[in-house]
Amino acid sequence: MKKYSVYLILAFVALGLTQCRNAARKDSTETAKETNENKEVSSEEQADFLVEAASSGIWAMEMAKLAEEKAQYARVRNFAKLLRDEHSKLNEEIRSLGAKKQLTLPGVLDPDHQDHLAELKRLSAKAFDKRLMEMMEKEHREAIEDFEDASENHKDSDIQTFAAKTLPLLRAHLDSVKMIRTAIGGR
Repeated sequence: MKKYSVYLILAFVALGLTQCRNAARKDSTETAKETNENKEVSSEEQADFLVEAASSGIWAMEMAKLAEEKAQYARVRNFAKLLRDEHSKLNEEIRSLGAKKQLTLPGVLDPDHQDHLAELKRLSAKAFDKRLMEMMEKEHREAIEDFEDASENHKDSDIQTFAAKTLPLLRAHLDSVKMIRTAIGGR
């Protein structure tokens, strides 16, 4: 009976620790969306676009920082520095537009991106470069799709203008990523 009680207690402790970990890992993107839903100063469409753009920008910065440290190929490191510099400016524009619209934006990586970052950190340098560029291509394709939609269909003229202005930069990043992937044998 004592043995059963000990196992039961251990199970509850393990469950409690899991819940604490999940609470601590609360998705900052979802938290920002929830906060914005409680405000009645903007449309959900405004909030969602800027929250997702901010989340993507944080992820781009984290990927770039890690790549500058870990990448094997100079071409990947150089692109990472360019990406960090350009997304730093872009992220500032997103924060500024969010503030103008009185929106809450995420300030840290969401759990999915944290998992991707952890995956990248575990890889060897050569595997890292290929996987990083694969992730960058996917992220930039998705961002371009979102920004194209916002530039054509968004109801907020500030967001529409911002999205249209940002598209050439995102497309240039995607073109660079494709060339680098080809050069390092990523395709």
